[in-house]
Amino acid sequence: MFQLSDPDTARRRIRLRLIYLTCAVCAMSGLFIAGQRDRFSRQLYALYVLVYIAYLDITAGEPCCPSGSTWA
Repeated sequence: MFQLSDPDTARRRIRLRLIYLTCAVCAMSGLFIAGQRDRFSRQLYALYVLVYIAYLDITAGEPCCPSGSTWA
């Protein structure tokens, strides 16, 4: 794990990740509900997986150790 030297940067990153998580969960829930109504088609499943992979890419793609941070 790493520790950011700037608390404001840490708060901003946590807030962004929570926003991403909320959006992903809402989108995946909507797709799941739509799939229950329409016998979960391939297109809906593909969108579901796309949202999941995009969320992982966005959150894991952030630099883990920007300049000015220290490793704990």
